[in-house]
Amino acid sequence: MIVDLAEQPTDHRIETDLCVIGGGAAGLAIAWYFRNRSDREVMVLESGGVDFEPDVQDLYAGELSGQRYYDLDVDRLRMLGGSTNHWGNQVGPFEPIDFEARPWIPHSGWPIVRADLDLWYRQAVEYFGLGAYDFDDLEGWQRQDPSLEPVALTGTPVFSKTWRVCMPAFLAGERHRVLFEQLAHLKLYLHACVTRISLSENGRAVQSIEATSLNGRRVTVHARRVVLAAGAIENARLLLVNDDVMPTGIGNQRDLVGRFFMDHIAFWSGHVTPRADVRLDAYDDIGPSTGGRFGRALCFYIDKAAQRANEIGVVRLKLDVEAAAHPRGAQSLSKPRRELLRGDFSSVHEHIADVFLDAPGVATSLYGRAVGRRPSRCLTMVEPFPNPDSRVTLTSDHDALGMRRVRLHWVVTDAERRTLRRAQEVFADAFAAAGVARLKMDTDFLEADWSRLAPREVVFEGSHMEGGHHHAGTTRMASSPDQGVVDADCKVFGLANLYVAGNSVFPTAGSLNPTFTIVALTLRLADHLEVGLVGDHELDPLPHDRVVIDDEHLALVGSRPGGARVRLHAGGVMTRGS
Repeated sequence: MIVDLAEQPTDHRIETDLCVIGGGAAGLAIAWYFRNRSDREVMVLESGGVDFEPDVQDLYAGELSGQRYYDLDVDRLRMLGGSTNHWGNQVGPFEPIDFEARPWIPHSGWPIVRADLDLWYRQAVEYFGLGAYDFDDLEGWQRQDPSLEPVALTGTPVFSKTWRVCMPAFLAGERHRVLFEQLAHLKLYLHACVTRISLSENGRAVQSIEATSLNGRRVTVHARRVVLAAGAIENARLLLVNDDVMPTGIGNQRDLVGRFFMDHIAFWSGHVTPRADVRLDAYDDIGPSTGGRFGRALCFYIDKAAQRANEIGVVRLKLDVEAAAHPRGAQSLSKPRRELLRGDFSSVHEHIADVFLDAPGVATSLYGRAVGRRPSRCLTMVEPFPNPDSRVTLTSDHDALGMRRVRLHWVVTDAERRTLRRAQEVFADAFAAAGVARLKMDTDFLEADWSRLAPREVVFEGSHMEGGHHHAGTTRMASSPDQGVVDADCKVFGLANLYVAGNSVFPTAGSLNPTFTIVALTLRLADHLEVGLVGDHELDPLPHDRVVIDDEHLALVGSRPGGARVRLHAGGVMTRGS
């Protein structure tokens, strides 16, 4: 069921089992999880419509301070599907080290481990429509595409990892809107901007949610469980602005809401020239495609021992082969294919024109491709160090609905600079030791005053820094309320029925683009919520209605005769709920 709040004749009130605030990748993942549970009513409140609307988008506008950053009403999209309407479609699981507490990185460490997400990563593959979970099956990929050949770096601290790209582009709203059209127990409210989260008098539970359209229509929702899934900046804003019962904001007794804002920092940081018989095509940005549907590529990482020895964060090195020497014609040679596979036809004519206008550059690039001797431009993505001074706060300015706007203060420190420098040196040493390539760093860029740089601002020829658009960390997950805002189950400390989904709960930003992990973590949360909703009522018998089977895992969710919820895995039994 889909309702446009702006078109309703009167204000109204609704009761539901679960209310989800936000219709992006995370919010829609919860609805997707409950698609087969018709006995559980789920309501998703999305502040936008199905298309981009400037007036709605303006609700995202805010102020910036600290490191220069993208305008807040440009960096995100306020519409069904959220930022999946303009994301890079790059997916892959985090590494085990991403979840570990690393002594050389203050405030690192998750209250869960990678194994806690393994089952849900496999479910996320289905959510994205990716087919098989085969990120580690390099041999399988090579059978489909022989060009996916890793560089031999045996004996060095550098290794290769496969990642994938959704092709055609995955638009969460477009793909999963059909759930609401076909299933009566799933309700989607469009143009429903949440303006108020009302707590009980003792501040220990959410009593109701109020959402408003720009034309003044209101809906009040009473739900047994509430999930904030509005993105890292907006999640923090909604908690901070609702301060009538808790003067510092919901869940903010220890002044942690909004702190530890993070974004991956990417640098075009140098060039790699391979040995004549070494090909780097498999590391080229999007990489090759199979059947015109899915892309995959390799990237370089530094192992845990070298990270510890150099006291650096996780670093990912990608290559852009075409952009290295011929920024116009050679790049345009490959971009039409990439964009067509993503379903984007808007700039194809411009790229074709560039190919003809830069014919000499194209010819040189094609020759280099034929002989396997092309320099590749390096894109180094650096994990930010969690920093409590990097934060989201409220301003005195108000939006069209009367809500206070936000200020983002982004801090980039010497820790990220040191990580970039040391990582480049580790990569260069590894390539040289293996005799496969030479890496030339742009050392002038390493000495630049980064505080003066804007994202994507070209500072030296061929070099710039940019944020990854991967907002994280403002409601971080922790083992105790002294260290974070939510617990290991994503429940806000001190509240009985309020949860947070999305990468605002990430304690660290991770080694890869976050959306795949956002969905996996949200599906884990949805599973936890299902157990809790069952516990709210007399336990109903649950037949074998949810079975997860693959080559390595089997999981069955059901209920024992005594009423305890169980999850059976191939390796044992875990009981949850009673």
